Amino acid sequence: MVTKIRALLFRLGGYAFWWLLGLGLVFALIAKGCASLCSHEVVDEVRSPNGKFTAEVSIGDCGGATTNFFGSVIIKDVERGTESRRVFGFEGRPSNLGLVVQWQSDELLVLRFDDLQQVRIIDPTNRGSGDFHIRYDYTGKPPH
Repeated sequence: MVTKIRALLFRLGGYAFWWLLGLGLVFALIAKGCASLCSHEVVDEVRSPNGKFTAEVSIGDCGGATTNFFGSVIIKDVERGTESRRVFGFEGRPSNLGLVVQWQSDELLVLRFDDLQQVRIIDPTNRGSGDFHIRYDYTGKPPH
């Protein structure tokens, strides 16, 4: 009797193991599929005159017709190979915002935009990093 119960429990444990493993695999595949719904595209890259830094303008989309594009300006230190720093975020496309990214000198990056309603992030901590400064120029449209 005890042997039959042990055999039954052993079989049930095996079934439960394979069932949970299968469910875990299904959930992992679903999660991976959901993660790939967003696309990311670099639309412009502006190097500083000395080539030390790059300002990269990118846009992303996570869902097609029901969601708007979003974008950012990321600074990369090409010389040191350090990680990127996001200094500006916006909704929509850069052209809709009137975004112009321009290095005035080796140490000064100017970001011009004319639609304040679409701006989502301005990172003041990067305005005066030791290596370069960022100037944000709002040039136009008053809020609706």
